[in-house]
Amino acid sequence: MIRLGVFGGSFDPPHLGHLRIAQISCDHLALSRLLWIPTGSPPHKPSSELSASSHRQAMVQLMVKEDPRFEMDLVEINREGPSYTVDTIRLMEAAFPEAELYLIIGEDQLRVFDTWKDPTAIRNSARLTCYKRTQLAEATEEPQEPPIWLPGEPMEFSSTAIRDGIRRGERQSVSLLPAVEAYIKSHDLYLER
Repeated sequence: MIRLGVFGGSFDPPHLGHLRIAQISCDHLALSRLLWIPTGSPPHKPSSELSASSHRQAMVQLMVKEDPRFEMDLVEINREGPSYTVDTIRLMEAAFPEAELYLIIGEDQLRVFDTWKDPTAIRNSARLTCYKRTQLAEATEEPQEPPIWLPGEPMEFSSTAIRDGIRRGERQSVSLLPAVEAYIKSHDLYLER
C-alpha cells in the first residue's frame, strides 16, 4: 500500500512554509507521493480574491520541482463549482484505490474543520495531518480521533502577509523560492489588490 499526501490550498502565492510542510509531511509520514492541489473555487472565500488559476498553477509547478516526491494535481482547478475537500478526497480514493490517504491541513483549518462539507466522510477516508500555526496547537486535538501532528516549530509564513509586503514594494526573498519570487515580479502579481 502506498501512502499518498493530499496538500491543498489557494497557494497564492506558495511560499517556503508550504515547501517545508510538504517535505516534513513526506519524511514524517513516509509518503510515497505528495499531491499539491491548488484550489479552484473555495467555498469559504470569494474567487475574486484569488489570483488567476493559471498563475497559481505556474507557481505551484515551480514548487513541485523541488522534490521528486511532489506532484501537482489540477483536480480542483478543472472542476466546475465550489471546491469541497470531500469531493477531492473521493476522487483521490477512486483514482488511487490502493493508497492510504493523508490530508494535510493547518491548525487554523483544524479549528473550523467541523464546518467543512461532510467532515465525517473526510475523516473516514483520509487521516488528518496538521501543522502548527501557533504554540497552542495541541489544544485543538479532538479526543475521539486526534490528528497526526507534524513535528517542528509553528510555521509563521503567511501568503496574505507576503502579498501585502509585495504591494508595499518589499522583497520577499526570506519567504519565497527564488523562482516563485521571479515569477511574481515578471507578472506584476499582487500589486493591484
